[in-house]
Amino acid sequence: SWISGAYDRAVANEVARTNRHAPLWELGRVHALHFDQPTAILRNDAPALSDEFASGRGRQNLYDDEAGTIFLQRNRLHVRVNTPGQLVWYHTDSSLPNYWAEVDVAHVDGDLSNGAGLIFGYQDDSNLYEFLIGVDGYYQLAQLADGEWSQLTEWTRSDAIRMAPHMTNQVGLLINGDGVTLLANGIVLTHLNNLTIPPGELLLVTETFDSDNAEFAFDNLHVWALPQTQPKQTPTRPKIGE
Repeated sequence: SWISGAYDRAVANEVARTNRHAPLWELGRVHALHFDQPTAILRNDAPALSDEFASGRGRQNLYDDEAGTIFLQRNRLHVRVNTPGQLVWYHTDSSLPNYWAEVDVAHVDGDLSNGAGLIFGYQDDSNLYEFLIGVDGYYQLAQLADGEWSQLTEWTRSDAIRMAPHMTNQVGLLINGDGVTLLANGIVLTHLNNLTIPPGELLLVTETFDSDNAEFAFDNLHVWALPQTQPKQTPTRPKIGE
């Protein structure tokens, strides 16, 4: 979808970065878990959504206002934010209830602590979940409910995230019932259970915090629907004498 939108997060900016620089001891063993086997099984099937953002060498603007710009260039989708404390997102038209999603996210411009990643469970501009990584090596999961932000995970450092200007990271997201698994470059960052995630759209997002601008480029978006598990049927037996 070429539909796009922006949401002003300046009010929550100070709270969002309070715990940005978490100590290294917070890196748990879960960060070393590889996710190759489950994703390899899913990749045997055709994805429900696949977008390589084919555009050729020229630039094609999709969205442009004072908040930010979305455009296609050199077969990548660029999402740029032009003001501090702002989100700009791109709708993918995917709204599966349970799925595995992955997308390549490359830093193009702006401070390394800016974030980019995936919004999921999107209901409207005031109700959504957001998974961000920065090329400074940190990630966060946050929820926006009725216009109020809360952190489901604090900003946490992980060696799984490639750190440097213009670096590319593959962001992965597994939604299965009330469970959410976040990945970077095929390595599990964290897993959360008991979340109430309504079916909603999957979006690509770039966000600024204190810096004036940020630009990330997205490529190789693939979304696989998880196999539906059927409840076990208990056979009924006729009563004696029937």
